[in-house]
Amino acid sequence: MRTKNNIDLVNETDVTIDIDLLNSIFGWMKEDMLFFEEDTCCLKLSRNNDIQEYNHKYRGKNDMTDVLTFPCEIKNIPFKGDIIINTEVANSQKGKYSLQKEIAILFVHGLLHLSGLDHITKKDQTRMQFFEEKYIICLAEKGL
Repeated sequence: MRTKNNIDLVNETDVTIDIDLLNSIFGWMKEDMLFFEEDTCCLKLSRNNDIQEYNHKYRGKNDMTDVLTFPCEIKNIPFKGDIIINTEVANSQKGKYSLQKEIAILFVHGLLHLSGLDHITKKDQTRMQFFEEKYIICLAEKGL
């Protein structure tokens, strides 16, 4: 399903997602020049077994995880890559947050990776954390 902000959503779970919220997040990042207007991504909502298989196959880790990001290897095209969010792990780690907010936070993290940000070096980690905190504040302003 293609949405107005160019998010292809593949939902393989029974979790209802607020796609307008995800569109807003993508829009905020476009306003911050992390993406161009025509940029697109694919978001897949998945379960434990599926994401563990992806984690093992592509990262060599036979562990459960909450989010995986696969940036497109072809540069200078609008498609930026894939984000897979494990809704079961998201639900178990959400703490005081709603599941919608936890998924939104994981989507922020994945989009930041697709924008080229990472958390390998301290400098990169600081920059990524700045944007994560900024967008979490934006989520709070939307009532989440």
